[in-house]
Amino acid sequence: MVIVSMEFTKTDDEAVQLSPWFSLAPIAETTDGPIAVVGAGVAGSAIAGALIRRGRSVVLIDRDHTLSGAASGNPLAGVTPRLSARPSLYGRFQARAYLHAVEAYDRLTRDGHAVWRGARGAFLGARDAADEARMAAIAAAFEWPESDMVLLDAAAAATRTGVDVPWGGLWFDRGGSVAPAAVCRALGGGAARLTAAVAAIEELPGGGYRLVDGGGATVLEAAVVVIAGGPASGELLRDLAPPLIPNRGQLSLLPAGPLSAALKSAISFGAYLSPAVVRTAAGPRHMLGASYGRLDEAADDDWSTFRAEDHAEYLSALAVYAPDLSREFAEAAPVGRASLRATTPDQLPICGPVPDVPAYRRDYADIRHGRPVESHAPATYRRGLYVLGGLGSRGFQTGPLAAEVLADQMTGQPSALPASLLAAIHPGRFLIRALKRGRG
Repeated sequence: MVIVSMEFTKTDDEAVQLSPWFSLAPIAETTDGPIAVVGAGVAGSAIAGALIRRGRSVVLIDRDHTLSGAASGNPLAGVTPRLSARPSLYGRFQARAYLHAVEAYDRLTRDGHAVWRGARGAFLGARDAADEARMAAIAAAFEWPESDMVLLDAAAAATRTGVDVPWGGLWFDRGGSVAPAAVCRALGGGAARLTAAVAAIEELPGGGYRLVDGGGATVLEAAVVVIAGGPASGELLRDLAPPLIPNRGQLSLLPAGPLSAALKSAISFGAYLSPAVVRTAAGPRHMLGASYGRLDEAADDDWSTFRAEDHAEYLSALAVYAPDLSREFAEAAPVGRASLRATTPDQLPICGPVPDVPAYRRDYADIRHGRPVESHAPATYRRGLYVLGGLGSRGFQTGPLAAEVLADQMTGQPSALPASLLAAIHPGRFLIRALKRGRG
């Protein structure tokens, strides 16, 4: 689907050329073994499936025995775009990612995979009059059909969602909630599996890489490696510049009451509330969340503990938005889980070949002095080493598109993204920004 909006008319993206420091890497040539993908969450599962569809063999390596651990192990994931009426790389990427994701999940559904949970549709609710005006501006900026996005007033939104809401907002007919475990199984189920905790990646003298565990034992040797381990990727890439920031997210599971049982679709209002479609031994539950906090706000061994104060925070957000629902949940004993998500300073994914940091610093040391762009050498990369990470709390929306983009790069196929967006998610962008400021 072609998106026509004010965000896409600022420049002819297809005519933009990649700068030398964002140039494409050589095709990832494998020898006699599979491509190793470290991490079996949504990022790892999606890139594994994308590579398999391109004829490559893949082995998925993860410390967990099953697909979709860590943040990808949440019971539900929302698929609702985050858009802006003003031109931005972030908004443009999110728009493309959302449309790609719903089409990918519909394709999985047609292939027999039950990935959606509950009725389709998602509502992004305004929190006050100013927010309602902002959403009207977004709706005016995008020429999407009503099947993709429509602006609703409060009365129409109540009809769609099944519960009273105080303000209007944006309705996404093809959005909704997906089951992370089902998605990961469907995306990466064709890959071989290896259960191990990769602690380091060592370059071999003759080319390729040795993946080792915490005790120094070899997990696997491979000519091509994709690092897609969420927050753990930061440890593997510590010397390679891309900043991956661990953020803690907590959610609560709550039983349905007479009012909340009428909720037909997911609603977002700063927080997120799903219909009662989470399957538990105690019966169906709503999912309410999620908190967002830097990992360093708690001791490393405390991040997974369920915190009553976090639950109270997003219950308070619900009390402002929908007080009747909040009161209905107030007496329920909350249960839930916390997980870690990898984010980036600009909230865009890190997707592409891993830079050779010493070569970048040597070749682009004087980038801040304004030399003509074309006078610089093409980028030097760690041959056969790639990263897909920094998906944050929207991995099930952005992961499928990012994986396709990376698989295209690795196999030498034309990219689904224009050059401006390829540069926006390139792993070397933070190093280049630092060099431009004279801090590289």
